[in-house]
Amino acid sequence: MGNQVVVSLIAALTLGSIYWLDLAKYNFSGIDLGYVGFPFLIYSIYTLFQVMKIKVAGKPVRKLPIIVMFVVVAIFTILAYSTLVKNSSGEYEAYQAIWFQLTILFASFFIFTSVSLQKYSLERGKVELSTFKKYFFSQVIRSKDRLYESLEEPLNKMKPTA
Repeated sequence: MGNQVVVSLIAALTLGSIYWLDLAKYNFSGIDLGYVGFPFLIYSIYTLFQVMKIKVAGKPVRKLPIIVMFVVVAIFTILAYSTLVKNSSGEYEAYQAIWFQLTILFASFFIFTSVSLQKYSLERGKVELSTFKKYFFSQVIRSKDRLYESLEEPLNKMKPTA
């Protein structure tokens, strides 16, 4: 429970700082949609630190891929933060504001699920496709190239046979 409290506190302080720095009188240019993604980003960064401590077959995981992922998530977090400050200051048209907020929200959720899946896979020692993502890509998006489903065969070959 401790990490959820830390994430919530950081999220609250970040939101407070955006409203503090925007220098504009509140005019309903809100950042509520985009800001919902911030706890996902913060928890993703926290999870990446946890992943660095995981050992697979008694050996620590390679740090370079995790560091690269951390840098990417950190850069996205900084860009999202600056975009939300600009949005809160009223620098964007309404359609731009909505677009940026939804992009931040959905990208943050994607990052969160991806990092969590990596941690889960390393801790459990198995790699599986997400049932939700499989459904989402095949039924909701209706991807014609079926890339996500094409991962099943190589993953099944990696599974140990009993």
